[in-house]
Amino acid sequence: MARRPETDLPPNVAAHVRRQLIGRDWESLLSDLRGLCADCPADRDPDICINCPLEGIAVDAATLTLKARLEKMKKSQNHKKAVKDGIGTINGTLTTDEGEES
Repeated sequence: MARRPETDLPPNVAAHVRRQLIGRDWESLLSDLRGLCADCPADRDPDICINCPLEGIAVDAATLTLKARLEKMKKSQNHKKAVKDGIGTINGTLTTDEGEES
Protein backbone atom coordinates (compact mmCIF):
# COMPACT_ATOMS: atom_id res chain seq x y z
CA MET A 1 0.00 0.00 0.00
CA ALA A 2 1.38 3.41 -0.97
CA ARG A 3 1.95 5.85 1.86
CA ARG A 4 0.71 9.38 1.68
CA PRO A 5 3.33 12.11 1.82
CA GLU A 6 3.72 13.45 5.35
CA THR A 7 2.31 16.81 4.24
CA ASP A 8 -1.12 15.30 3.47
CA LEU A 9 -3.78 15.49 6.13
CA PRO A 10 -6.12 12.58 6.81
CA PRO A 11 -9.24 12.97 4.60
CA ASN A 12 -11.59 13.88 7.46
CA VAL A 13 -9.16 16.53 8.74
CA ALA A 14 -8.58 17.89 5.21
CA ALA A 15 -12.36 18.22 4.75
CA HIS A 16 -12.64 20.10 8.06
CA VAL A 17 -9.81 22.47 7.11
CA ARG A 18 -11.36 23.08 3.67
CA ARG A 19 -14.72 23.96 5.28
CA GLN A 20 -12.95 26.40 7.60
CA LEU A 21 -10.99 27.98 4.75
CA ILE A 22 -14.13 28.49 2.68
CA GLY A 23 -16.47 29.41 5.51
CA ARG A 24 -14.61 32.36 6.99
CA ASP A 25 -13.55 35.77 5.73
CA TRP A 26 -9.80 35.30 6.18
CA GLU A 27 -9.05 38.48 4.25
CA SER A 28 -10.49 40.67 6.99
CA LEU A 29 -9.64 38.37 9.91
CA LEU A 30 -5.94 38.35 9.07
CA SER A 31 -5.40 41.78 7.51
CA ASP A 32 -3.81 43.20 10.66
CA LEU A 33 -1.49 40.19 11.07
CA ARG A 34 -0.31 40.30 7.46
CA GLY A 35 0.85 43.86 8.02
CA LEU A 36 2.89 43.23 11.17
CA CYS A 37 6.20 43.57 9.30
CA ALA A 38 5.28 46.72 7.40
CA ASP A 39 7.63 49.60 8.18
CA CYS A 40 9.93 47.37 10.23
CA PRO A 41 13.51 48.71 10.33
CA ALA A 42 14.82 45.18 9.63
CA ASP A 43 13.57 45.67 6.05
CA ARG A 44 12.95 41.90 5.69
CA ASP A 45 16.58 41.04 6.42
CA PRO A 46 16.43 37.24 6.87
CA ASP A 47 19.22 37.25 9.45
CA ILE A 48 17.13 39.51 11.67
CA CYS A 49 13.64 38.23 10.80
CA ILE A 50 14.50 34.61 11.61
CA ASN A 51 14.70 35.64 15.28
CA CYS A 52 11.52 37.73 15.30
CA PRO A 53 8.28 36.16 16.55
CA LEU A 54 6.18 38.54 14.45
CA GLU A 55 7.67 37.33 11.17
CA GLY A 56 6.28 33.82 11.62
CA ILE A 57 2.80 35.14 12.39
CA ALA A 58 2.84 37.46 9.38
CA VAL A 59 3.98 34.66 7.06
CA ASP A 60 1.40 32.23 8.44
CA ALA A 61 -1.35 34.84 8.05
CA ALA A 62 -0.37 35.44 4.43
CA THR A 63 -0.20 31.69 3.75
CA LEU A 64 -3.61 31.08 5.31
CA THR A 65 -5.14 33.95 3.33
CA LEU A 66 -3.75 32.58 0.06
CA LYS A 67 -4.90 29.02 0.80
CA ALA A 68 -8.39 30.32 1.57
CA ARG A 69 -8.45 32.23 -1.72
CA LEU A 70 -7.40 29.09 -3.62
CA GLU A 71 -10.08 26.94 -1.97
CA LYS A 72 -12.75 29.54 -2.69
CA MET A 73 -11.60 29.72 -6.33
CA LYS A 74 -11.76 25.91 -6.60
CA LYS A 75 -15.25 25.90 -5.12
CA SER A 76 -16.37 28.62 -7.53
CA GLN A 77 -14.92 26.74 -10.53
CA ASN A 78 -16.62 23.51 -9.44
CA HIS A 79 -19.91 25.37 -9.04
CA LYS A 80 -19.60 26.95 -12.49
CA LYS A 81 -18.82 23.57 -14.04
CA ALA A 82 -21.81 21.97 -12.29
CA VAL A 83 -24.10 24.75 -13.55
CA LYS A 84 -22.71 24.42 -17.08
CA ASP A 85 -23.17 20.64 -16.98
CA GLY A 86 -26.70 21.07 -15.65
CA ILE A 87 -27.59 23.51 -18.42
CA GLY A 88 -26.17 21.13 -21.03
CA THR A 89 -28.28 18.31 -19.62
CA ILE A 90 -31.39 20.49 -19.57
CA ASN A 91 -30.79 21.43 -23.22
CA GLY A 92 -30.53 17.75 -24.09
CA THR A 93 -26.81 17.81 -24.83
CA LEU A 94 -23.86 16.67 -22.85
CA THR A 95 -20.61 18.61 -23.02
CA THR A 96 -17.34 16.73 -22.71
CA ASP A 97 -14.28 18.15 -21.00
CA GLU A 98 -12.94 19.10 -24.44
CA GLY A 99 -16.05 21.20 -25.11
CA GLU A 100 -17.52 18.78 -27.65
CA GLU A 101 -21.22 18.14 -27.55
CA SER A 102 -22.63 14.65 -27.78
